[in-house]
Amino acid sequence: MTSATRAGLLAAALLATAGCAGARYAVRADHAHHPISFSPALPDADGRTLRLGEELEPLGSFRFSRTPVGILYGATGTTVELSEELDRRVDAARGEGVVNLSLAVSNCATGYFFPLNLLPILPGCQVVEVSGVVVARRRSAPVAFEPPTRTSAASRDGATRPADEGR
Repeated sequence: MTSATRAGLLAAALLATAGCAGARYAVRADHAHHPISFSPALPDADGRTLRLGEELEPLGSFRFSRTPVGILYGATGTTVELSEELDRRVDAARGEGVVNLSLAVSNCATGYFFPLNLLPILPGCQVVEVSGVVVARRRSAPVAFEPPTRTSAASRDGATRPADEGR
């Protein structure tokens, strides 16, 4: 094997393994007490779909992050549990659920230390950004309702009087 071939194979191996540091994890919210949706809608108890901006009104948005860590190229795994934090955010806003839940994942600092990230003992990590909108069912504004009174034609002085008055 020539030295040029060896150098080419070595460069290919380095490129193939670059960025091996990382984390393996599962994102869960199995124990949340409030409904959560990646879409802008939630089901109600009767199975009807309630939509943000229609039957649902936003009470506020939130953003938080978690950083799971792995070792041995992500061979060790963990779970990023969101239930408690999501319930806390919904309760704080006095809401009924979360819509437009979004997860964004990015490398943390250890992913950029080439060639150190080739070492299987270097911990790797990912930053998981969680965002969403806390919602509640839209409460229609109370309408002041006064039943109309029956009136007769205007009297000579411009006042109205009930139609059955004087009969």
